[in-house]
Amino acid sequence: MTSETQEQSAISERLERVERQNRNLKRGMIAVVAMLLFAGIALPVKQTFSQGDVVEAQSFILRDAAGNMRAALTEIEGEVALGLFDAGEVIRIGLIAGMDGDARLEFYDADGTQRIGLGTWDGAPGLTLFDTTGNHRVGLAVGTTGDVQLEVYDGYGAQRISFGTWDGAPGVLLGDSNETIRALFELNDDGEPRLGFYDGDGILRVDLGTFENAPGLFLSDSDGRDRVSLQLGSNNDPFLGFIDANGIPRLDLGTWQGAPGVLLADSNNTRRALFELTDDGEPALRFFNRNGGVSWTAPGR
Repeated sequence: MTSETQEQSAISERLERVERQNRNLKRGMIAVVAMLLFAGIALPVKQTFSQGDVVEAQSFILRDAAGNMRAALTEIEGEVALGLFDAGEVIRIGLIAGMDGDARLEFYDADGTQRIGLGTWDGAPGLTLFDTTGNHRVGLAVGTTGDVQLEVYDGYGAQRISFGTWDGAPGVLLGDSNETIRALFELNDDGEPRLGFYDGDGILRVDLGTFENAPGLFLSDSDGRDRVSLQLGSNNDPFLGFIDANGIPRLDLGTWQGAPGVLLADSNNTRRALFELTDDGEPALRFFNRNGGVSWTAPGR
């Protein structure tokens, strides 16, 4: 099993990538609306030139027969935006080409609330869906590394589900209303399945899966330190282990080469007592000194 520090670091990196993609997906909505509204009031149009059949200007406004703005095209600080409006001058479609090379297509409902965003953010393609209040509810993105994530958000904008690949490995993350990870199901970098449960502080408390191809269950304390382990060893012997706060195994209960036993160890991880059935099926009790040598056995030999 990897150490708790490595595990938490890997999860944190994954969550940070998801959050970064989320922030990128939300970017640009306010900018395009502001640009188009500015274009709507920037009359008369400035810097207009006519050369034959070519008309050049910084902004264009298209109005219907009733004088309502139905389309606007403008450029501000290197970004170009095109907006299409309904008869009530409510924006319904926005198209923006950013100065960073990204482009976005946005769809709005009859109230002017953005419902769909499609485009590229930092060169990575993505799709976002919004609810009637404008809250981000679904995001689909392909990252610059080629990984794909599908994210689901609650009505308050908190990310609750993330489904996708991280460094090519598939997984599902479940979060609470505070966006704290609470459950993880994944195939790790070695291709082994893992199921993890986290407390309200985001600390891994239960870890179930295969470790170096052997099944196991680990229980951790509130500081994320492994305290109990249940495993099948490489030779298929089961054992139950109890670990102290310093990560030292203190009590092991299981079978060794098919023979049952109980092993006690001190804080230096030196075995001090062993109660077992020998290979002959005879009960035996052994005490060990601080150096691990046998100091007393019963029955005596």
